[in-house]
Amino acid sequence: MADPIVVMSPAELRALLAEVIAETASATSKPPEPAPLMDRHGLAQLLDVSLSTVDRLIREGVPRVYVGDAPRFDRERVMAWLEAREGERRSPAVHAGTAEANPAENKPEQLSDRSSSCMGVTASKRKSAKTNESRSGGDLG
Repeated sequence: MADPIVVMSPAELRALLAEVIAETASATSKPPEPAPLMDRHGLAQLLDVSLSTVDRLIREGVPRVYVGDAPRFDRERVMAWLEAREGERRSPAVHAGTAEANPAENKPEQLSDRSSSCMGVTASKRKSAKTNESRSGGDLG
């Protein structure tokens, strides 16, 4: 037996479609499941790094939980740890009252002499050039 043909107006068809779509959406809109924990291989794939890099991150304290003896990694916790660690690398560590806080602030003359000598100009040549420039009026052309 063939399915009967149903005749309806465009408005009725729209209402029927809206009802079916609403039912389907409510049935499929479940709360998101927590991300599954990853093993070393999954973390290496997520970060696009080698297993030795994952092992180094483990030694450096990447957040993990153990399932039996096997470490497992939560994506959100690992990414937050990496971002915090990157932030620490970008901002210099400040050691109150020590010269390590910012060596450039402590010895600017020494650094400028070094930078000049790296370019092949010593402090005495710079001084000599400045003296000659002031004697000639500073205008070479």
